[in-house]
Amino acid sequence: MERKRSNQDLLDLRKTAKSVAENIHSPCSFEGIFLLAEPEGDAFQDFGAWDRVIEEGFGGHRFVKMK
Repeated sequence: MERKRSNQDLLDLRKTAKSVAENIHSPCSFEGIFLLAEPEGDAFQDFGAWDRVIEEGFGGHRFVKMK
């Protein structure tokens, strides 16, 4: 059986994020680049694009040690 490839879930995720982002302040790379761009080839590649937004737009990853 051939596996059907679709990026509809990635498009739906962007649509949901756009509706949430309307009410919050977010870096321009989040809204202007990531949300408006077509998803990458698959979820792993798309996560790489999202990771670049975190690094460039949000100033990187911040991990907080919880007690």
